[in-house]
Amino acid sequence: MTELDSELLGWVRDFIRDHENVTAEDITREFFPDDPSMARACLDLFMAGRTTTKRLRSGDIDWDQYADGETHQLTAEVIQARHGITIPQFRKRLSMCCRRRGRAYMAHKSLGVLYFRIGT
Repeated sequence: MTELDSELLGWVRDFIRDHENVTAEDITREFFPDDPSMARACLDLFMAGRTTTKRLRSGDIDWDQYADGETHQLTAEVIQARHGITIPQFRKRLSMCCRRRGRAYMAHKSLGVLYFRIGT
């Protein structure tokens, strides 16, 4: 079994929050199709309360504040200050959130600024 990445744990945590009843099988199917023991390891960490690292806590992005159909622009410094992550990490989380919610989105980076829009 490989070590659990804190960003991946954040995605699993978001998945759990977005769904009412989540089983280890749901997590395995969504994130670890080749290694069911990883889903159990994630759940064990959550149950033990050992996932409260700064990076994991900073993964709590309120996507609803951006889901107004408007184009938003955030610099790398703002993303780092607000969420404790980089532009590529922010884009990856944006992509995963929109896919999970079935929403269209647009994102591109230019000169250290991320421009993005989430469809309503």
